[in-house]
Amino acid sequence: MFMIGDPYTFFSSAKDTRQRTHHVKKLHGMLPTMNTMHARHPDLYPDSVCRVCNVQDEDNNHVWLCHEIGEEHAKIWEEALTCIDGWGKAVTRSYNKERQRQYERDLRNGKPHAKKPTPVPWICPARKDHCEGLSSIGGTRSLLLGEGTFDRSPDLQWSMAALYRGITPRSLIAEWSEYFQSPRTIARCVIHKFVGYLESQATERIWKQRCTKTIAWERAMGITGRLKKAKYAGPRGPWNEGSGYICSEGECPCGSPFNVHIDNQCPGAQLNPHVADATLLQCLQGRRKMGTMEGMGRTPYF
Repeated sequence: MFMIGDPYTFFSSAKDTRQRTHHVKKLHGMLPTMNTMHARHPDLYPDSVCRVCNVQDEDNNHVWLCHEIGEEHAKIWEEALTCIDGWGKAVTRSYNKERQRQYERDLRNGKPHAKKPTPVPWICPARKDHCEGLSSIGGTRSLLLGEGTFDRSPDLQWSMAALYRGITPRSLIAEWSEYFQSPRTIARCVIHKFVGYLESQATERIWKQRCTKTIAWERAMGITGRLKKAKYAGPRGPWNEGSGYICSEGECPCGSPFNVHIDNQCPGAQLNPHVADATLLQCLQGRRKMGTMEGMGRTPYF
């Protein structure tokens, strides 16, 4: 089968395709978590219990926030924070070089008002500034400031799970960049690198470890790959139990909090494929400004 990579790189491989598939599924909450497998194959999966903690049901949110991996959370975030200084220095050098190149182009083109740029210095924010800048993401204050520290607001729209999935919320860029003594372009690039690091490490150190424990449980239960791929003709679980997220009381089944919907009403799924094709075409032609889910994060959209 022919597999396509980035349109401008002409690169393709089985590994690259698998990684892109995983990124897309993770971004949109489509990973084969226990609640999904329970809905698809209730004959093989009697419940949706997480095989890491063996306490709570597992969905595409719990898989990143399971209490049994708290120590791994702390390690990943501390490592990411220590990398910020190096990323900032590299991004600032590139920023200054590009401004200098633009100045030289202006001189060659005979622009009379070309002004020689002053190099921008990089000053790494203090840890407390990072903690404040990240406070718009639910769970970060407790993680970075210690147990017992509550989120600044009970209705934060984004959590650490969103960053692990590769989403960079605009609210995070707007608030965190205020603590950088650098142009917004540099701050935005560093923040994207931070989220990209969290996303890649979450895959390697959270998702893959979860898969190892889940596969061990499946083998103990006699569940093989052939059985999982076999067509199941019996009664299935309700779709809302396997749609990616386990809906709690007061939450929307689509996985988003009600306060992000217009008039607290979920628009529901769009069943007309022509509407989706038209939206994609508008994005490709640059006629439509892409939203957070489309334009942000590690997964590229062209």
